Amino acid sequence: MKRTVFLIFCLFLLATFQFSFANTSSNFIDPSQDNTYSTPEQTWNLFKTAILEGDFDTAHNCCSEGKTKRILKFKKMDASKRKSIVQSMQGLEKIHQQDDKAKYKLLRNSNGANFFTFVYFEKVGNEWKIENY
Repeated sequence: MKRTVFLIFCLFLLATFQFSFANTSSNFIDPSQDNTYSTPEQTWNLFKTAILEGDFDTAHNCCSEGKTKRILKFKKMDASKRKSIVQSMQGLEKIHQQDDKAKYKLLRNSNGANFFTFVYFEKVGNEWKIENY
């Protein structure tokens, strides 16, 4: 009788452990799942941060292939000018988004005047990249 109770108790513990491990294993972060470019907003925020910090390789990775002319302009600027431009960017406003294309309005303030430009994104594979800005 004691053996049966002990065996049932051990099976109960084993089942409990397996159940709890199964529920928590989905919470582990898979490093192969990178969400950096999963939305246009995330791509844009990474791009702005990279330009601000002078990390032009990361800024280049935020753009579609062959769409990096502006990065060269930022690269030629001194850090204070880049900072001034990035800080003038007030935010993105989504205009339209389809499966693999998106159009946003970028609000800026330059010398006290508010204006906007459009930023276009395209989905390359599973990543949103800046197509034109």
